[in-house]
Amino acid sequence: MGSFEPTPEQRRAMEDRGGSLLVSAAAGSGKTKVLVERLFGYMERERCRIDDFLIITFTKAAAAELRGRIAAELSQRVARQPENMHLRRQMMRVYQADIKTVDAFCGSLLRENIHLLPPEGQRSLTPDFRVLDQQEAELLRMQVLEQVLEEFYQRIGRGDTQAQQLAETLGAGRDDRALERLVLDIHRDAAEDGSGDVIVRLYESKHAACDAQLVIHLPVASIEACDMLENPTDTLGLR
Repeated sequence: MGSFEPTPEQRRAMEDRGGSLLVSAAAGSGKTKVLVERLFGYMERERCRIDDFLIITFTKAAAAELRGRIAAELSQRVARQPENMHLRRQMMRVYQADIKTVDAFCGSLLRENIHLLPPEGQRSLTPDFRVLDQQEAELLRMQVLEQVLEEFYQRIGRGDTQAQQLAETLGAGRDDRALERLVLDIHRDAAEDGSGDVIVRLYESKHAACDAQLVIHLPVASIEACDMLENPTDTLGLR
């Protein structure tokens, strides 16, 4: 990176100090190099420290790669300027710097200020919380879905005719896959939309032939299922 020769546009992005700056460029166009050079501009010319900055990426792999690039460039510059004590001190700080994903940053912010959060009912968030990884979240989601379907069939057993009609319409009992897909689709779309209205729209678009009574019934059952999917630890009694 020491031989990096920026274009005029890249140099403006590296050196601009006029306020907020947005850089939009295609993959492989040198955004990471520009970011690293901009960072070193602050450290070398303005005597900032590496841990003065918050650097956010979208994935853990990208955060690790960026930290590695900064550390490698720092090593090269220290080798060229061994008398530069400011840069040498950054060698010890680079692995404690805030170079992380959005969720990791939010998690650390919560831990630092957890004493400010009011309890929810009888529960309080503790500093040892962690964010579910994708596999754990999927496992919990499927466990909750299994419980949702079990309660749905119990409703049919208690004589719920609308639940029975829904089951017959989607082939539930013989093949649950259509019902599973519907509940998961509704949960995903309702979470993205933030409104229960999406449930009716989604159902009507997929099952327009069903009567109005069933369309009215579905949001009630599905909102209950979505709430269970949104709060899997409550549903499974893990808290």
